[in-house]
Amino acid sequence: MRLLPTRIRVRTAILIAGVLMLCLSVFFTITYFSIRASLISRSEEEVREQLRHVLVDLKPGMDAIALRHLLATHEMTMESRIHFVLFERRVGALLPIPIVQPDSVRLPDAALKRMLTSPGETVGFTDGVGSFRLVSLRRGAFLAGAAINTIFIEEAEDSMVQAFAYSLLLGLLFAVVSGIVVANFTVSPLSALAKSAQEIAAASSVSATRLPVTTNITEIRELVHSINSLLEARDASLDQMRNFTADAAHELRTPLTVLKGEIEVELRLLPIGSEQREVLESNLEEVERLISIVQDLLYLATMEGVTDREVDVEPCDLGACVERAIQRLVAMAEKKKIQIQAHIEHVEIAADEERIIRLTYNVLLNAVQHSSDGSRIEVSAVTVAGAGVVLTIVDSGCGIPAPDLPHIFDRFYRAGKSRSRAEGGAGLGLAIAKSIADHYGLVLGIESKVGEGTTVTLFLPSEIIHK
Repeated sequence: MRLLPTRIRVRTAILIAGVLMLCLSVFFTITYFSIRASLISRSEEEVREQLRHVLVDLKPGMDAIALRHLLATHEMTMESRIHFVLFERRVGALLPIPIVQPDSVRLPDAALKRMLTSPGETVGFTDGVGSFRLVSLRRGAFLAGAAINTIFIEEAEDSMVQAFAYSLLLGLLFAVVSGIVVANFTVSPLSALAKSAQEIAAASSVSATRLPVTTNITEIRELVHSINSLLEARDASLDQMRNFTADAAHELRTPLTVLKGEIEVELRLLPIGSEQREVLESNLEEVERLISIVQDLLYLATMEGVTDREVDVEPCDLGACVERAIQRLVAMAEKKKIQIQAHIEHVEIAADEERIIRLTYNVLLNAVQHSSDGSRIEVSAVTVAGAGVVLTIVDSGCGIPAPDLPHIFDRFYRAGKSRSRAEGGAGLGLAIAKSIADHYGLVLGIESKVGEGTTVTLFLPSEIIHK
């Protein structure tokens, strides 16, 4: 189970928002306890200062009236949050001096005992209603203490918590907005890089195509340079492979032609029905097959070496090209009793006629080879207003398994056992068709279901249609 989303933009926004919220929470927590400690410390210091003044004016043997007058002078009894206690040392022991105060608070025995044993130390206690802090101070024979009601501190705490809660909500909104802004600013170069990479991957020809450097971020610039270096190495490898294929095909063509001629001469000298003649006829079929493969490889090498679309060629008729491709397959189709029905609009396109014929021928050849005897192949072309022309070739053959569809235009690829070598071909026909389509900016697609048939579509954009 993934706890974080997979998109780096969302992850960055969440990370930044989380860090900001954590910083705000830590800041508010520290501020809260600092203010609380400051309020308590300030209150205790104020009370201690009042106790010092009271202790200075205390005299031995003062009666209750004089004590009340003294405390009133120092405003000790005027604050309901303060409860005053007083002890005087008599006959060797500290004895409490009775003081009558309004709204007095009963001090617990534990707090009084702590005050007597550790004068000057602050003691906290509760009386079941509120919280208090007992501050004591000693001078001479007198020990004075004041219990402070901390309700004002609790009220301040409630106010702080409420203010911090609202601040956290605003901080959360600010953190989310900041996270999104910073994430977009940081990830935008990566998104642009990914988009450029997708365009390169989708391009029909990626030779000499490089990723643009559109940012001054060092890490991304280094990544772009690394990817471009890989693209350069890949192009160099592809060029070497193409050159090797073209050179190998050129070198093989001559000896294969010579071998074919010698076999044909030898066949003329052998009597019909002899064992040697049957072996040479089988060898001739294989040599002719090798010559066909070599010619296809040379054609592919030629197509890959041409970068221009040859827009200066004479316009050709799409319908006529399809009809000529069908005528080349009439004999093979009749042998399998396959009907090829064509409904083609006569549309002129800016492309080389022979290449368009070869494209449609290769697709139709693939359909005839893999269609069952007595079936039908339908070829149609429909003009899409403002878009272009869609050429469709539908057969009712064995179909192509779904896992093989992404590789059907690869060289030497055969889909499943149904497309075995016994049915002819070397797996280069559709690769050549795809190469021609890419050369002119056409879109060649294929859909198929096993046991139902295959549909090949060729989309010719309006740019290639001659007006």
